[in-house]
Amino acid sequence: MINEHYPGFECLINNEGNVSWEGEVLLPEKYGPAYYSPFRVKITCLADYPEVVPFVKDVEGMFEGKNPHVEPGGRICTENGCSGDEKLYEGNKRIWGTIQDVENILIQHWVFLQDGEDIAGQPHGFFAFVDYELKNGCHALDAKCLCKRYKKSYRDCCYSGVVKVLTKWNGNESAGRQKGAEKCHCDSGRSFRKCGMKNRCMRYCEKEHPRRGFYKKMLINAVQQQRNNDKAYYGSQ
Repeated sequence: MINEHYPGFECLINNEGNVSWEGEVLLPEKYGPAYYSPFRVKITCLADYPEVVPFVKDVEGMFEGKNPHVEPGGRICTENGCSGDEKLYEGNKRIWGTIQDVENILIQHWVFLQDGEDIAGQPHGFFAFVDYELKNGCHALDAKCLCKRYKKSYRDCCYSGVVKVLTKWNGNESAGRQKGAEKCHCDSGRSFRKCGMKNRCMRYCEKEHPRRGFYKKMLINAVQQQRNNDKAYYGSQ
């Protein structure tokens, strides 16, 4: 299928059983020329694919540090709703869909440059996890991480990043250095000795959390700031 529809992609297999395709994705002709097209990517399926989503990399560093869909190191976000998936992190991403998603990112980038519209219109980074949990309820910490990248639990993978976001919003830079008799920063009303020290903290995404509305408001503000930053960057190109 890849050879038929994307003949320019070269297939490689290494000794670890990882399969990669490398080639150029083009912005569709109807959109006109763009400085970032053709866009070279390398898509790698680890040996435990499809349980772990494909790793997509910006080979030439075209968007690294410039596009919210591209993380430090060049990894391209295609599996967390950035390309219009109806639900965040749902389903196993296939190679065919992954290449199409990269093409969609190029289209979204073009639309923004032309019309000043927000790219994809959704949170990026750890804000996406906060958005997901506030809408859908808490994801079990011992369950597989929402990102589905490394076969790790949510606790061992991306949850620490979410906690850092919440800590910043709360103004509690020393949240991990509480004294036992102090009220726990999670707002459960219990002392830190009975709560945080025993891993019984109330999570921000629980419906009874007294500051849940505050977190929703902070998320809206953070996403708006993120969009303003995107607009400022792309508007200068």
